[in-house]
Amino acid sequence: MGLKKFVCAVLLIAISVSSSVGVYADDLFDGVNDEERSEVAKEYLSEIIEYIEDNYIGGEVSTTDLVEAAIEGMAHSLDDYSEYYTVEEFDNIMKSISGTIYEVGIDFEIDNEGYPEITGLHEGSAASESGLRTGDTILEVNGVNTQGKGVTEIENMITRSSLEVLNIKILHRGEERDVSVTLKPVNIDTVIVEDIGKYIELNEDYENSKVGYVKIKQIADNTDEELRQAITNLKRAGKTKLILDLRGNTGGYVDQAIEICRQLVPAGRIIYTRDKSGNITEYTSYLSQKPFMEIAVLVDNMTASASEIIASAIQDSGAGIVVGKTTYGKGVMQSVIELSGYGYLKLTDSEYFSRTGKQINGVGVIPDIEIGDVLFVSEGDGYDSSRLRTALELLGYNTINDNKVKRSIGSFQRKSGLPVTYKVDKATADALNLKIYSAVNDTDRTLLEAYVNIMSEEN
Repeated sequence: MGLKKFVCAVLLIAISVSSSVGVYADDLFDGVNDEERSEVAKEYLSEIIEYIEDNYIGGEVSTTDLVEAAIEGMAHSLDDYSEYYTVEEFDNIMKSISGTIYEVGIDFEIDNEGYPEITGLHEGSAASESGLRTGDTILEVNGVNTQGKGVTEIENMITRSSLEVLNIKILHRGEERDVSVTLKPVNIDTVIVEDIGKYIELNEDYENSKVGYVKIKQIADNTDEELRQAITNLKRAGKTKLILDLRGNTGGYVDQAIEICRQLVPAGRIIYTRDKSGNITEYTSYLSQKPFMEIAVLVDNMTASASEIIASAIQDSGAGIVVGKTTYGKGVMQSVIELSGYGYLKLTDSEYFSRTGKQINGVGVIPDIEIGDVLFVSEGDGYDSSRLRTALELLGYNTINDNKVKRSIGSFQRKSGLPVTYKVDKATADALNLKIYSAVNDTDRTLLEAYVNIMSEEN
């Protein structure tokens, strides 16, 4: 009896929904023109929200939460890149791609009660100027309780992407106090200039003073200026060749990527975009003289989006070569709109193509010199085995043809004190794999290949 009553209740609810909301959504837009479509959809969603608010018994329902959930669901139904953000989530995103963040300037640890306790103040920080002290416990930030939150959550609560005043409630020597803290800006370096000798063993046959190494960690709102200063310093130091490392760079601001290209790519198209209506927008470089004779761009499968713009433009323009692994393949752009009172919507609204019209989305930038994975060799691998050839090349042996592979095996066996059979027997495979393991861990193969390539152009 109880089961029958339950089933009937479910059926009654289903019938109620069907009659009051019009569950046959497939027919909802039959005979409706484009201008009326959004009005019909709005009315339909409004009825659903009203029904949920009037009938749901699982707890209090917020209209705001339901609208946010609907927007989030719509965004997620589109593609991997369209997304809905709450105000807090968007602020955290902006901090992650900003060259400047605004922070309180403290070190802290979570105490036994689950609250953040200040363990140190940064010199000249907003915290020290506002009266916060080591040993103070942070109870609330802008009215939000901090108890039980993790370190990352607390860090997000006390940093912002723009200037802001935080109201912080603290426990100071057993007394609760309210403190207003005006956040201070802190610059984040996104462009790193290093001596490549820090990463690989340089060849004494080359004029190593001529090559510079620059890594762009992310493309933030001041990266173009950081790179401009780096290029100026490198040229003053007599650098004529550049290794530009974009590995692990998942992108950032498109306008910054364009400005970076304008410092490295010869005059002409950088990329062009196409929107839903077929409108074409071109982005152009006006550079009359390249700053470097040779450029090698290092990429991997995490090089994505705005950083793929840079790699493709340098490759297609002939300004340099691309070395590494095929890039991620995110060749679409998103715009962000603020939804009044409901956060932000990031929407994919255009696709971009390389200087010569190559598709990036779903394809990636294919390197001029591809660095394959080094796989351990096996007993019996023949001279045409790609993993055997790759392993021997990594160890510095010549593998240009089968005869060279054969000679290289014999040379390796001789140096390793093994019987010279010119074949990959078990002892040879074990010895090769041991060497490979050490070489892979000790050598940045992509950087080494780029270095040898651009240095050999001049020598």
